[in-house]
Amino acid sequence: MNKQDIKALIDKQNPVILDIGSYNGKDAKEMSDIMDCVVHCFEPDPLSQEVFRSLHGDNGRMILYPVAVCNTDGEIEFYQSNHPQSNSIREPKEHISIFPGVKFDEKITVSGIKLDTWFAQKGRPVIDFIWADVNGAEEDLILGGLEALANTRYLYIECSNKELYAGQKHYSFIEKLLPDFKMLLMYNWGDNFGNILFKNMMYE
Repeated sequence: MNKQDIKALIDKQNPVILDIGSYNGKDAKEMSDIMDCVVHCFEPDPLSQEVFRSLHGDNGRMILYPVAVCNTDGEIEFYQSNHPQSNSIREPKEHISIFPGVKFDEKITVSGIKLDTWFAQKGRPVIDFIWADVNGAEEDLILGGLEALANTRYLYIECSNKELYAGQKHYSFIEKLLPDFKMLLMYNWGDNFGNILFKNMMYE
C-alpha cells in the first residue's frame, strides 16, 4: 500500500501508527517521514533488530520494541529462517514446500506481548493505523488485541489463503474475527498471500 495513500486515509496530525513485524524498519521509516510522526515498531528477531538499529538507531521517531505481538505475555518460541521476512512464532508448514529455498534452521525463545498489554501501558490511545506482517500469527495478534483493535481505525495486514504456518487461518476467517471492521481493499495478492486493508466502522 502506498504510504501517501495511508496519509490521505488517516488525514490527521500526529497519528498513532504501529508497524508490527518491522523487519529492517523500511516501511516504518517511510510512514514516519511522510506522516511526520512517531511509529511504534515491533520486531522479535534479534538479527533483524540489529539491522534495524544500525539503520535507524538515532531516529527518535522510530521506537523499537524487541517483542513478538501475539496472544501471550512472556516467552514464546520463534522460528528463524535464512530469509528473515519469513520468520514466525508459528511453525512453518506449507511454506516449506511452496518456498523450498527458505530454510528454518533455528528455533529460539523471544519475548511476547499482547497488543492489549501494550495498549494499556500507553494509556489506551486511539490507534490510527496498524501495518502488520506476522507470518501466520494473524489470529494470535487479533485475539491478544481485541480491546486495542476496537480502538483502531485502520488495520493493514498480510494474510494467506493457505496454511503456510501451522494453524494459520484463511483470510476469510480473519475477517470474521473482526466483526466491526469492513474489508476495503486487497493488495498485492498472489497465489499464496497478500495484504488486506480493514476499516473499523465504529470510526465512520
